[in-house]
Amino acid sequence: MISQELHGIRSFICNGTRSKRGNLRRTLTQYRSYMKVICAEFGSTKVARIAQADIEDWLSESEWAPRTRKNYLVTLMTLFEWARDRGYLVTSIGGT
Repeated sequence: MISQELHGIRSFICNGTRSKRGNLRRTLTQYRSYMKVICAEFGSTKVARIAQADIEDWLSESEWAPRTRKNYLVTLMTLFEWARDRGYLVTSIGGT
């Protein structure tokens, strides 16, 4: 099961989604960069067990600029939507 989850995260990072401008390479580079930091914080936690409060606490405790916090939040939301679409989660952040 763990190897399937890792494959899933790897698939998310490698397959990604295109940005609005269609710049896939830049989007993937950004996802990889953000995912390294996200994995350092949440890497040992199953995606379904990460609570919204955990994410809010993590973001609020950082010393990042507001734009950087937003970028991490958007990356996490994209990851949760991706996981939900593949049946890893029942809902994503915000209950959508």
